[in-house]
Amino acid sequence: MGVTFLLFGSVGLLQDGFYRMNGIRARAVTIGHTDAPGSKSDRAIIEYEAGGKNWTMNSIRGSGFYTINDQEWVRYIPSHPGDAREECYFVLDALFTGIGLVALGAVWDWKRL
Repeated sequence: MGVTFLLFGSVGLLQDGFYRMNGIRARAVTIGHTDAPGSKSDRAIIEYEAGGKNWTMNSIRGSGFYTINDQEWVRYIPSHPGDAREECYFVLDALFTGIGLVALGAVWDWKRL
């Protein structure tokens, strides 16, 4: 399980790095819900401007973690402005990587006993 967390977190950190190095930062605003507010499958719908056009995407933030008109930052690649990445992914990716490293460290210590 530690390997899985480490793999997902590491890939996410690589994507974060790519978007941070090559992307353009844009302010995004929460404009709606993907499902009934408060339901488990609800996600924020955010909108940002890139290349003179407004784009929307489903946020990583789920029910209870956002309100309409919340603002956040996204980064997009100029050649693909409709494919943005929320900056808040970095925290989640770092957390997954840390959990993976701790889990692998615990297994390593256990096998050394």
